[in-house]
Amino acid sequence: MKNIVFNRRVFLPLLFALTLANANYSHSQGAEVSENINDSVSVAPVPEKTLSDKLDELSDVLKEKNSELGALKTKIAKSDADPELEAEITRASQELDILRKSFEQLAIGNINLDSVRIEEPNLTWQEELTLAVKPLLENLRGLTEGPRKRENLRQAMANQKNIAEKAEKALASIEVLLAGEASKSQQNQLEVLKSKWQRTKENAEREEQLALYQLESLSGSKSDWFTTLKESTIDFFQERGLTIALAITVSFLIWLILAGISKLLDKTGKSTSKYSNRTTYRVIAYAQRLLTVILIVIGVLTVFFIRGDILLLVITLTLLFAAALGLKNLLPQFLAESRLLLNIGAVREHEQIVIDGVPWRVASINMFSKFTNPEIQGTLRLPLSELKDLKSRPITEEKWFPSSRGDWVLDSADTLYEVIKQTPLVVELQSAQGTNKLVPTSTYFSAEFVNLTKSKRIRITSTFGVGYELQSIALDEVPKVFQESVSEHLKNASLGTDQIDVRVEFAKAGESSLDYIVIAQLGSNASKYFYRIERTIQQACVDACNQKGWGIPFPQLTVHHQPV
Repeated sequence: MKNIVFNRRVFLPLLFALTLANANYSHSQGAEVSENINDSVSVAPVPEKTLSDKLDELSDVLKEKNSELGALKTKIAKSDADPELEAEITRASQELDILRKSFEQLAIGNINLDSVRIEEPNLTWQEELTLAVKPLLENLRGLTEGPRKRENLRQAMANQKNIAEKAEKALASIEVLLAGEASKSQQNQLEVLKSKWQRTKENAEREEQLALYQLESLSGSKSDWFTTLKESTIDFFQERGLTIALAITVSFLIWLILAGISKLLDKTGKSTSKYSNRTTYRVIAYAQRLLTVILIVIGVLTVFFIRGDILLLVITLTLLFAAALGLKNLLPQFLAESRLLLNIGAVREHEQIVIDGVPWRVASINMFSKFTNPEIQGTLRLPLSELKDLKSRPITEEKWFPSSRGDWVLDSADTLYEVIKQTPLVVELQSAQGTNKLVPTSTYFSAEFVNLTKSKRIRITSTFGVGYELQSIALDEVPKVFQESVSEHLKNASLGTDQIDVRVEFAKAGESSLDYIVIAQLGSNASKYFYRIERTIQQACVDACNQKGWGIPFPQLTVHHQPV
């Protein structure tokens, strides 16, 4: 009879473990079969028995455990407090509770007892607040639930195996002592210890077998994994997938309706002159876009609420809350940029603005605004965020740029250049000798370039001297002769202009010569012949001296220029 009881103690809990595994099988995740979790653990096959046979065996064991527990309680009631008896009562109560659960589980079939024995806890207001995001947290935790359960079961198997091995060693040591020469009282104590360690070993083996059955049930098989995946996919498209599809459909319909309204407004705006640039139209346009976003959000939340999908509803609300926090920090910048977009800010369309020292016309204000300059090839594009510190003003008659393409300019070193190209980045110049030079546009605008082409007239001065032997005619005849000669030579030089005005004046009496200043004023069309004009003036003065036989002292030559 003792052997029968021992077998029931070992195998009936195993039957209970198998039943629990089957009850929780529908909640397990697919994975490959874990056939050899631990090579040192060998699983004894459970004999095939009917449900009635299993319930009969569990019923018999429950009676025996009840009798055993009653005897222990009677014994401890007649004696003083005994820690060993109290431990025995606790152990027997736990085993009896497990057997009752086993009997109940077999009787109710494939129903998870843990899922129907949930008591409503007393929660604080902080804990109640977390219930709003509980579905989200549970789904996130479910992603790692399978691996965590399998790892816990493997650790439990390893721990129970270690306990069983230690119990086996303890029993071997006790058997050696019992086989030796020991007194009767000593043998009684050894028998008690042997019974204790035997139960420890049996409990460890039982727990190990239970963990192994749960692990195998959790792992499942390949065919079960495919079935589970198929069923999960079908469930998704029938439940949550359908909810997402409805939300997308509602969002598209809302966008389509409001986009149609926007198209009608655009057609109305095109029929009005410059209507698209008016502030009123812009306010309506941006309000329509904002309304579209708000209605789409409301539509999505409504679909989730009607469908009862709390997870998607919580995720959407969480994203909206995060977006609201982000907008709170960006609100000042958002308001400033909104004023610019509505054309009521410090920078307005079709006005003049100075960027890096260069004036520009505000062509359009948008997320990337465009700026133009009549004298510059190409457009300048800047993000809206860079306009918040700038200001524009109404366009006046001021010049947009110091030069135009094809103009001739002089730098601070009196080097003559032709303007080849002007872009938002650089200005390309070509000297009279044919060499090219690139100057940043902002630098060129602020540099001391003299535009000869844009001047009404250009003025070139040149100094020429004659000897002191002409002192008697130095104030009347000499200036007249030089003036006639220079005028004639300039007219014959084909300088591209008929506006030629020459004046010669006595400048000073130098150390070795009587110096005269020759002032020539010509039309701006002759600006590209600037160097030739200087040379022509000197040639004319030398030619006049040769014709009159006047001497030219040395040194005596200095050239000056000044545009008008």
